Amino acid sequence: MKKATVVVPTLGRLVLLRNCLEGIRGQSYSDFELLVVHDNSNTEEVRDLVNSHGGRYLRSPQSGCVPTYNAGLISASSEVVAFTDDDAVPDPDWLSQLMQSYSQGVGGVGGTVIEISRPQPIGASVVDVVPVDHLSGANMSFQRDAIVKTGVFDYNYRGDGFRFESDYCMRVRRKGFKILYNPRARVVHWGSKLRRVPKGWNTRRAYYYNRNDTYFSLRNLAVAKTANYVVFDTTLGITMRILRRARNMAKRALVNQDVVWLFSLVGLLSGVRVYHTSRMSRNYHFLPTTNNAKLSRAVTHGNPVTIAQDGIPLHDKFGLDFLEPST
Repeated sequence: MKKATVVVPTLGRLVLLRNCLEGIRGQSYSDFELLVVHDNSNTEEVRDLVNSHGGRYLRSPQSGCVPTYNAGLISASSEVVAFTDDDAVPDPDWLSQLMQSYSQGVGGVGGTVIEISRPQPIGASVVDVVPVDHLSGANMSFQRDAIVKTGVFDYNYRGDGFRFESDYCMRVRRKGFKILYNPRARVVHWGSKLRRVPKGWNTRRAYYYNRNDTYFSLRNLAVAKTANYVVFDTTLGITMRILRRARNMAKRALVNQDVVWLFSLVGLLSGVRVYHTSRMSRNYHFLPTTNNAKLSRAVTHGNPVTIAQDGIPLHDKFGLDFLEPST
């Protein structure tokens, strides 16, 4: 039986977190550790709640969705690292279903996210385990070898981290691993009014949605393959679509005098800038594959390592170490 680490990133939403931890404590799969990574100010209340459920409390070194997930990923000590949100409650067999789906060549497994606000979950028609391209951050897991070869989540995804889990799954698949969806691994996602980015189509959400989506498209879709190994598009094709989107956003912002569309345009242009800046500086902010042994020790035991490139130590600006970008 493989050991798992269940990571719960939290904003300190105590009532929701308590329900989540109760669901995790009631899992039929017993060989796991619980790690709660906190990204808010109510430290004592959250720490006490985590301790009362037999978990390990970790304060995120940097505020934000991706830094919080990465703190959990790096500090996990097991062969499989599973994630769920603090406003989600897993079924009793959730972890068992994830773990039994792993076999040779499988890098990640996720499952069904039942949204309270949505009558029927996405993927409701799927009845068996199938290969997919990406997973939901509220219900996903990755095995150690895939983590070592792929690295951590890309810090360039900001705001609520939109697209960060899709990006990671793409990278896992490019390392030769399969990503599986098990519809029987279910979590119920309750949602909350307390969010990193307010729900609803507002200026902040419009900005981060288009920023992250543009960066994701440029980073992945020209080189990615679907589960059926079909190339999505060329870099030129993606660039032309982005330019058309920018033109339409500018037109709507001017004609309708709509500030949301203006922020959408600014977000899109920011995504282009982040992509090209990261390419020029080779600074993608994720752990690649250059030294699997050292990375494995760092991730397994929660002890970050420092790797030098051309004799210069490279440190992640968010407080977690990273290795040099892969070529």
